[in-house]
Amino acid sequence: QCKHPSGAAIRIVKEAQFKLVKSELHRWYSVRDTAREKLYYIFQELTTLYDSCEWDIIEQHAIDVAWQKGSKKKTSLLRKIDQLRRAQKPNSPPSSSSTPSPTFFKKVENLSDVTFSPAEVSLLEKGLKHNPVASLGIPASRDLAFSIEASDGPYVTKALCAEEIKRTSRIPLGQEERLAADLKKKFIEKKIVALKADKGNTTVILTKQNYIEK
Repeated sequence: QCKHPSGAAIRIVKEAQFKLVKSELHRWYSVRDTAREKLYYIFQELTTLYDSCEWDIIEQHAIDVAWQKGSKKKTSLLRKIDQLRRAQKPNSPPSSSSTPSPTFFKKVENLSDVTFSPAEVSLLEKGLKHNPVASLGIPASRDLAFSIEASDGPYVTKALCAEEIKRTSRIPLGQEERLAADLKKKFIEKKIVALKADKGNTTVILTKQNYIEK
C-alpha cells in the first residue's frame, strides 16, 4: 500500500509470493499423483476382472466417449468463433474528401531535345541500366586456356590461349539487348545522361551540360 516501499518490504512480499506459489504447486502435484495412483488401481482391477475381449469393448467405449466430448467442444469453439466474427464491425473505408489523392510520377521524364522511339521509351521505363555489356565468352575461354599446363614451354601456352580466344563464338544478342546497346551509343553521341529522380522511380534524361550546371 506504500507508494515508495523499502527494499525489506519488497523482499518480504516476494518471499510470501514464492511460498504461496510453492504451496499451490505442492498441492496440485499431490492431487495429480493421487489421481494417477487411483487410475492405475482402477486399470489393474478392470484388467483383472474382465478378459481381453471385454476390456477391448470398454476401451473402445472410452475412446468413443472421449471423441464425442472432443467433437462437442470443437463445435462449441467454432460457434463462438463464428459469433465473434459476426460481432466484428467492418472498418468503414475513409471518405474520399479526407483521403489525399495519390501523386503519380512518370516513369521516364525527357528533359533533353533528343527524341526516342516508343520501343526505346518502353525499354527505359523498365529501369534498365544504359551500359549493357554483351558477353562474348572470352573470360571462360581464357580461364580454360590458363588452366593448360605449360609443359612444352610458355610460347606453346601463349599460342593455345590465342587460339582459344579466337575460336570464341559471339553470343547473338536479343532484340531488347540490341536496343539497349543502341541506346548506349545514342546517349554517348547525343551527350545525354539518364539519372534517377529524387522522388519516385522516374528516370530523368537530360543533357550533360544541364546536369553539370544543375
